[in-house]
Amino acid sequence: FDLMEADSELIAGWMTDMSPAYYALALFLDYSKVFMSSLLISILFLGGWLGPAPIPGAVWLLIKAIVIAVIAVIIRATTFRMRIDRILRMGWLILIPLSLINLIITYIVFVG
Repeated sequence: FDLMEADSELIAGWMTDMSPAYYALALFLDYSKVFMSSLLISILFLGGWLGPAPIPGAVWLLIKAIVIAVIAVIIRATTFRMRIDRILRMGWLILIPLSLINLIITYIVFVG
């Protein structure tokens, strides 16, 4: 395992001390958060309810959201848990410089 201290997290993390009802509620809320995020992603980035075939818009939106949710759950289940120091290093050394470069390029394109 890649964690130094993770006795309870090896099983289910902070949910090990929950009763079954609260555990089921926590899992339901977790997966509903995944589905709501996939709905938002499909609306913002995939055209929402618009599709290439004459199918009702709600059906297209649900199809797109389900595909995104399945992909997100598969990625979450198959990837390893990163350590906090590696996530912070990646954020400071890679993601923040990339976002600053993106801001500069956007400024040059739209203002310059």
